[in-house]
Amino acid sequence: ALVKHGAALVRVMPRETAGIVVSLCVGTYSPMDIANAADAANTINTATSGATAGGGEASATTKSTSAASKLLEHPPTTFGTDDDRPKTSEPYPVHLFASAFLENPKLLRLILAHCNRNKCPLTPSLRRTLLELTLAEWNHAKRTGDTEVEKMRRKEAIASLTDSHSADIGDYEALVLVQQANFAEGELLIYERLQMVPMLLARYAQDGGERARRQMLAMCQSDPEILAE
Repeated sequence: ALVKHGAALVRVMPRETAGIVVSLCVGTYSPMDIANAADAANTINTATSGATAGGGEASATTKSTSAASKLLEHPPTTFGTDDDRPKTSEPYPVHLFASAFLENPKLLRLILAHCNRNKCPLTPSLRRTLLELTLAEWNHAKRTGDTEVEKMRRKEAIASLTDSHSADIGDYEALVLVQQANFAEGELLIYERLQMVPMLLARYAQDGGERARRQMLAMCQSDPEILAE
């Protein structure tokens, strides 16, 4: 049902649907997840329709929030941590559900990041998507001055570019993504990996920092032809 009707469910109950998807992909799914989702939806509908004047609307909102927060034992607010719940089912591939969240990139990134941390298999395409969405949030946080999120997303982006699955992304595909996001640190990392000397020298010169100067000097000493050029 989630594969077929996932997009519709995400529009109505985005975080609740994401929680069920994570449970399915990590292997902690229980039929109670669906029952809880149905109960929460009924509670929300009843609370909304029963709102009356003199605080009824606020009461409905409170009940709705409470129902949604109790939907899952480990709601999506805990994304980013290792899932220590006992495995109760065979994990489902993440790619089965990813398309349902295309209209909600923030939740899609949370799902992919959570599954990645819990060692769920991700296709190369989904790993590129995770990197792209992480860089988008890093860029937004940088523009808006949200230093905490900027630091977290920077760390996650570097991890995607350097972990044991980074080859799945592809160096040149990753280079395009970091260039589009103007993520200089990732760009430099890939230039170094690919030994793109002209690009490296240009980046070091643009940086102008002490580390960059040392790197330029080391490159020139190791390859005298660079000086000739």
